[in-house]
Amino acid sequence: MVAPDFDDGNEAKLVMGVDDEPTILQFLRAIVSQAGYDFADASSGEKALTLARALKPDLVFLDVTMDGIDGYETCRRLRADIPDFTAPVIFLTARRNKEAVQKALDAGGNDFMIKPFQPRAVLERLARWLPEE
Repeated sequence: MVAPDFDDGNEAKLVMGVDDEPTILQFLRAIVSQAGYDFADASSGEKALTLARALKPDLVFLDVTMDGIDGYETCRRLRADIPDFTAPVIFLTARRNKEAVQKALDAGGNDFMIKPFQPRAVLERLARWLPEE
């Protein structure tokens, strides 16, 4: 007899990092994994769209400046092209001006972090946007 699959509610949430800098992705992976979340990464906006369709992440850290489509356009496409995509998108940027923040929010972003960022900033965003149920 095969035991049925039960959803015990302990499945780790999936966080996706999108950045063309491998060191940023490694840094995010270490912090997110240590906090008990699963992590997937993409090095471009195009790869992020493909991965998001397949994996349906619970939260996305998204770099603004990347080759190909930038973070703003990637976020717009996540929101427009993937049915029911409601995951929080947190932009990562070195830009420190109100226009960049407003552009991120207008693209469908929920929050932003200024690079370089500390592990504590990542943990704060995880706690804010992925509260324990």
